[in-house]
Amino acid sequence: MLRPSPRVFCAAICLAVGIGLGIACVVTQGPLPGDIAITKTLQSLLGPEPSWAAPVTRTAKHPFVWVVLTLGCGLAYIRGGWRAPAATLIAFTVVKGLDAVMRASFHAPKPIADWVAIASPSDSSGFPSTFGLVYAAIFGGVLFAYAKPDRKSTIIAVAAAIMIVIGSVSRIVLGGHWTSQLAASILIAFAIVMITYRLLETKRETTAPPEND
Repeated sequence: MLRPSPRVFCAAICLAVGIGLGIACVVTQGPLPGDIAITKTLQSLLGPEPSWAAPVTRTAKHPFVWVVLTLGCGLAYIRGGWRAPAATLIAFTVVKGLDAVMRASFHAPKPIADWVAIASPSDSSGFPSTFGLVYAAIFGGVLFAYAKPDRKSTIIAVAAAIMIVIGSVSRIVLGGHWTSQLAASILIAFAIVMITYRLLETKRETTAPPEND
């Protein structure tokens, strides 16, 4: 049984907001307030199809995703020991299964050329975002690891956060997802990562040998 903790509370908030945003994306079948403005702003600053964006987005797909997963597990291990890559692998597996289930259950249209520039038109669902789920699971495993507050740990956490931001910007600027679709997917994956960490920590506490008096 999970004991109340800031991590569990944060996971619950991320899950609730992520699900709420996701439901709004599916119900509206279009952009939410601010989505078009954010995409147009990024495209005006970076161009509608920057050369680096497409290669970045491909890193969430086979075969490159396995390299990214290995990198994420390695960084997670440096920050939090063996439980961190274990949590990352579990969260990655869960979000991949969740992605398949959600895509088979409902459809939320991706951006269209009537509103913003589109690099590669697609009829697949914009929510969930496979990219958002995968990147948030992998690099969220790094971010939320139980780590010592030292310089190396902080640098790794900042690098993981930057990877998520760069990846998200690449998907938005290419017109692959609305910001709301990405945000919902990332928040849901973050919640899964935090819950996974808490479950592993709870198991460690319950299996640890009692201290001698």
